[in-house]
Amino acid sequence: IGEYSFEYCVQLTKVNLPESVRSIKEGAFYNCFKLSSVKLPDDLQQIGDYTFYCCHELTGITIPAKLKKLGEAAFIGCNKLDSLVFGSGITVIKDDTFRGCSSLKNIVLPQTLDSIGFTAFAYCSALEELKLPATVRTIAPAAFNHCISLKEMTLPEGMTTISANIVGNCTNLTK
Repeated sequence: IGEYSFEYCVQLTKVNLPESVRSIKEGAFYNCFKLSSVKLPDDLQQIGDYTFYCCHELTGITIPAKLKKLGEAAFIGCNKLDSLVFGSGITVIKDDTFRGCSSLKNIVLPQTLDSIGFTAFAYCSALEELKLPATVRTIAPAAFNHCISLKEMTLPEGMTTISANIVGNCTNLTK
């Protein structure tokens, strides 16, 4: 699916992508404000930068196991996104990927994850608990800033880089 193919299709509510789709390019569903349901194909390998930018009604997403590239700010501002399940292919969650997903409460991160980018989950204000997989080695600055409901975060023993301010303004964090 090409860059900005469905940009500002503000009445679009549901998308079932054919199994033949392997790549969704930058901004494909940019500002599709009413998009609430997306079925991604099992063999999808790439979601570009800003693909689902400000799709305010999107409620849940399953990232296919074969996905290798998840773009920067791919789901930024999807403020009704409440659950997120990753397949096993992702090793990096880039900068701003889920920033501002204020309803995101449930996240199942892949056991292949190596690094989490700058403000990747910042302002996910409903997130209460986070268990990072043992494979995570690097967390960039501000990755979980302003996750005001976050009470518990488990860091893996093998982490090599915990950057400054990864949980700044997480006022309910107790352990």
